Amino acid sequence: MSQRQLAAIMFTDLVGYSALAERNETLALEVLEKHWELLRSVIAKFDGHEIKTIGDAFLIEFPSTLQAVEAGLAIQRTLDNHNRSIEEDHKIHLRIGIHTGDVERRENDVFGEGVNIASRIESLAPSGGLCISESVYAAVRNKVDVPFHSMGEQKLKNIRHPVVVYSNHSQHIPAKTKTKKQSTPSRLPIKTILVLLSIIVIVWINDDDEPPVTRTAETQAVEKIEPELKPVATVDRKSVAVLPFTNRSKSEDDAYFADGLHDDLLTHLSKITDMKVISRTSVMGYRDTTKNMKAIGGELGVSTLLEGSVQRMTNQVRINVQLIDVSTDEHLWAEIYDRELTAANIFAIQSEIATAIAKALHATLSPEEQERLATIPTKNLAAYEAYLLGKQRMATRTNEKLVEAAAYFEQAIELDPAFALAYVGLSDSYQLQTVYSDLPQAKMNALSKNAINMALTLNDNLAEAYASLGLLRQNNHDYGGAKVAYLKAMTLNANYATTYHWYGTLLEELGKVTKASVQMQKALTLDPLSIIINAGVASYHAKLGRYDEAMRQFEKIIEIDPTVAQGYFGKAHLYWAVYGQLNEAVPWLRKTVSVDPNSPQYSSFFGGLYLSLGDNKRVDCWLDRAMKLSPEGLFPNLLMTYLHATRDENDLALLYARKTHKISPTNRDALIFIRDHDLRSGSYDEARSRYELSYPALLKEDQPTINRKNFDIAIDLAYVLQLSGEKERADILLERSLEFIRGGIPRLDFDGYKINDVRIYAMQGEKQQALTALRQAIDEGWRVGWWYFMVIDPSLNTIRNEPEFQSMLAEIKADMAKQLAQVKEMEKEGDVCVNP
Repeated sequence: MSQRQLAAIMFTDLVGYSALAERNETLALEVLEKHWELLRSVIAKFDGHEIKTIGDAFLIEFPSTLQAVEAGLAIQRTLDNHNRSIEEDHKIHLRIGIHTGDVERRENDVFGEGVNIASRIESLAPSGGLCISESVYAAVRNKVDVPFHSMGEQKLKNIRHPVVVYSNHSQHIPAKTKTKKQSTPSRLPIKTILVLLSIIVIVWINDDDEPPVTRTAETQAVEKIEPELKPVATVDRKSVAVLPFTNRSKSEDDAYFADGLHDDLLTHLSKITDMKVISRTSVMGYRDTTKNMKAIGGELGVSTLLEGSVQRMTNQVRINVQLIDVSTDEHLWAEIYDRELTAANIFAIQSEIATAIAKALHATLSPEEQERLATIPTKNLAAYEAYLLGKQRMATRTNEKLVEAAAYFEQAIELDPAFALAYVGLSDSYQLQTVYSDLPQAKMNALSKNAINMALTLNDNLAEAYASLGLLRQNNHDYGGAKVAYLKAMTLNANYATTYHWYGTLLEELGKVTKASVQMQKALTLDPLSIIINAGVASYHAKLGRYDEAMRQFEKIIEIDPTVAQGYFGKAHLYWAVYGQLNEAVPWLRKTVSVDPNSPQYSSFFGGLYLSLGDNKRVDCWLDRAMKLSPEGLFPNLLMTYLHATRDENDLALLYARKTHKISPTNRDALIFIRDHDLRSGSYDEARSRYELSYPALLKEDQPTINRKNFDIAIDLAYVLQLSGEKERADILLERSLEFIRGGIPRLDFDGYKINDVRIYAMQGEKQQALTALRQAIDEGWRVGWWYFMVIDPSLNTIRNEPEFQSMLAEIKADMAKQLAQVKEMEKEGDVCVNP
């Protein structure tokens, strides 16, 4: 339940933190932590209640307006004293905003206009300054020693009426003295203010709720490590990268064996928490490199490199390794291992090498780590070789190779049913096939769950197993359970980059962008050249509206490895969903399909692209291909729904929508097409019940939480509720969704809000606001799903016949026809292929 009341709210922001983090992440974290320490010491003295920290920002409530202002002035004095004797980069400069107003309290958080005004006022303050609203000024003007003067009425974003703002405009506040004269304030450019506002509000809105966690002994044990998770220094003396091993065997077929030993050695090394170990994907690019050791070490951010060779001879193996100091090119340690070729000997050699490297780098090995290093995963050499082949296939992430990977893991398990790591690999291959091969999620989840349960039964100390368990739980929307599993994996292996990457995607999915960024950067530090992790970082940038950064990240992926699909697909994605340049997306998507021709997802995406362009021939061609690749897949069936809907073939559209809904009951597009059918037939109750089954909180909670995962669903449902007479509930969903949209998420991209603001205004009867917002969306480049929203979506019926609306519809159609003509010109010139 929630309650409304007056509250004195302080909002703070650490000036220059993002720029410092880009220059020196370790220093930035030190400054951030010192800032937390200093502010909390002051807040406590004035009975402040820390509602939450939002990365480099604080949201604080005080018992009285006077205490809030006195605390703000005390913070300024504290930071002034702190900054006097330290270097510039270590100094802490804050902006502070204070407002007393109406807020809505829900559990341990506060929301509403009172908080919004405080956050927007804060952004108007200069570095080191304090701004207060008129209501605050009226309460304290005769009660504090430091004068404030008016900045006049300020129009604050998404606040209905202007607010008079006062500021002390001071970088340095002397303790307990009166300032007789104030200088004229240096006003920030409006563009800067807007950028700051958007950053602050994005972080505030999106960093609100932790995933619910059932507290157990295991939970409490792993939760305590989370505050310590932070990116390591760029160059750590206890850091190592293992270059690809050279295959010295007579047979080239043994190359996979050398690669497998290299991969497994990395796994052993990563178990040593006191060392930074670069992951496999980032070192594989240095096979046969001509770069010197210093250059490689600099690119990977390590102090040492291990190079080696493997020679396999019938039943013997020779492994030659040497550890090199990057800065001096000196050999710190070297060894040759001649052993009988058995699985036990292979693992023993890897443990010996890992232990020797730890000793050479003066890294501490805990008893638990020593025990894990000594563990032999399997004594069956054939099972081990099958496992190595499975891991190598899975790393490519193509449809065909993922199928092969699963087969190799199954073979390893058949040869050794007690091989826990093989079950982990099998579980991962199933989960990845739901993403890259579009196989039915329910079926693959069941298979994955069986495999990971068996892995943990066999060995409950496998970090890889807990990371995979986290992914499984995340994909099943058990976010609290996923968090526990990921943190457990980190306690067992602090160098497993995949854990940080997947945990980062979980936090990003929940809208916790600041924490997600820390995890993503940690993953990149451990695996800087990983295609998958770099793609995840690119996606992260796109969801924050940093489209140019996302594009650069995708271009980096292509530079790292032009034989993988992710970079090309990412560029196609941005050209379509962000820039509205579908013609420019076509050649990049063509490259994507050429790299991974058996992916139903990519073929479906191509079909959707041509659907928006209006080329029916190409649509049919690509969707026919997608359906052949995955007749029960989510994407092909969803695109078939789109296709028949655009052709007014409502019965067929409904057939495929129901099939899609069965595959994924929470899929928004399937729900909306079935909803439209129900509304045409007057079946309002049936439409309502379907949403209640898929998203019960939107109908059952008095004050439903609206977030990035459900705001558009809430708008779709609100239209049903309007028709069924539940106007009050519909109004709540529309207002909360509009508030969320105004909070700062970007309009563009598939995960943006697109024209959902237009839909809300239209449903609220605000025709001119709806048309104005639509004009803005089209000008910004919105084109995703235009044919549905502009032609079919019933929520826009109130404005569809307006001349201005019809003019914009004609404009989009003309743009699509022009872009299609450009694509056909490219086809003539051979820049893109005509057919799949």
